[in-house]
Amino acid sequence: MIGIYAKGLNPREATREFFAELFGANLISSALLPARKAGLNQIFPALLSSKDSLDQTFPFAPVMPLSTAVQLSKITRFANPTNTVAVLLRPCESRAAVELVKLRQISLDNVLLITRDCPGTVEPETFEEKASDTLPGFSDFTEDDLRPVCRMCSYPEAPVADINIGTFGADAEGGIILEAKTEKGAEILKHIKLEAELEDTSARDAALKSETDKRTAYADKHLAELQKEVAGIDNLIKFFAKCVNCHNCRSMCPVCYCNECFFDSATFHFEGPRYEEWAARRVVLQMPRDEMLFHLGRMNHIGLSCVGCGMCEQACPHDIKVGQLFALISTIAQKELDIHAGMSVTDPLPLATFREEEFTEMGEEKV
Repeated sequence: MIGIYAKGLNPREATREFFAELFGANLISSALLPARKAGLNQIFPALLSSKDSLDQTFPFAPVMPLSTAVQLSKITRFANPTNTVAVLLRPCESRAAVELVKLRQISLDNVLLITRDCPGTVEPETFEEKASDTLPGFSDFTEDDLRPVCRMCSYPEAPVADINIGTFGADAEGGIILEAKTEKGAEILKHIKLEAELEDTSARDAALKSETDKRTAYADKHLAELQKEVAGIDNLIKFFAKCVNCHNCRSMCPVCYCNECFFDSATFHFEGPRYEEWAARRVVLQMPRDEMLFHLGRMNHIGLSCVGCGMCEQACPHDIKVGQLFALISTIAQKELDIHAGMSVTDPLPLATFREEEFTEMGEEKV
C-alpha cells in the first residue's frame, strides 16, 4: 500500500499530522521522535506519550547528534514495551537497528518501525549556527554543508521499515508519500486517511535513482582518494596522528554494543615500572599508547556491521576522518563477503556463518 498523505503541508507538518492520527486512533501509545531540547537550538530523540507534544518535534531536522537506534535499544533491550511504541528513523538509523536486532540488542516486539527519506545531515555545530527561534531545514544548507558520510550514503530510502515516509518524488503541492513495507505497516495504514493511492511511482523511483547515483559517484571518487591517503602503515599512522585515545568514536557508534570494551579493561592497566621498561627500550615512549591497536580492533569488531552513519567521526574532538575510513573498510569487507549491513533482520551474522566456498579464490583449499 502506497499513497499521498496531507497534500498542502510541508513534510514536517505532514509527519506531525500522521503521528497525531496514530495517537488519536490509539494505534500507538508513545513515539520516539527528534525533538527540540527545552530552551536550546538542539535536536535530540524524545519519547512522547501524547500527541499534545508533537509541536516540539522536528521529524525532518537535518542534524543527527546521535543515532536513535541506540535509544531504541535502551527502550527494548531488557524488556519489551507493554504497548506499541512508534520510532522514526533515518535510513542509517534503521540499518543500525537491524544490525542490533541481529545482535540481540533490540527487540521489535510492540515496536512500529517508521522510516523517512533522508537527503543528508550537517554537523551539529553547523546546524546551531543557523538556528534561531525558527530551526533551519534542509533547504537552508548547501550540498557542501552536508557531512561527507551523508554525501556518500547510497540509501536515501531505508531498506527495512514497517512504514516509510517518502519525500523524494513527492508532489510539488506538498504532502508526503506513505508506503507500507510489511503487513504490520499495511494494517496501520488502513486506519489512516490517505488522500489517494499512488498508482504511478515512476517519479519517485526516478528521484531515488538520481539521488543514489549522485551519492555513489561521490563515494567512488572520495573513497578512492582516501584509499590512497591511508595506503601503507606509515600513512595510516599519519592518518591517526591526532588521536588522543579518548574512545569517543566507540561510545557514539550504534553497533558497538559491548557492556565492557576490551580496550577499557584491566588488560591495558599497567604498573609504572612497565612504562619505564618500555621507555628505556624505545628511548621515546609516545603517550597515549595503543591508539592504533584500538582503531584496528574496532575495524575488526564492527566492520561487517558498519552502516556508515558517521557518528564516530562526528564525535572525534580532533576531526579525524574516522567515519570515512570505516566506510571505506566496511565497504571493501562487506563486498568481499557479499553482504550489506542492515538490509534484513533475518540475515545471519557473517562471523557466525560457515560458507564452504568462502575465500577459496585467495588460495585456500577445500578440506
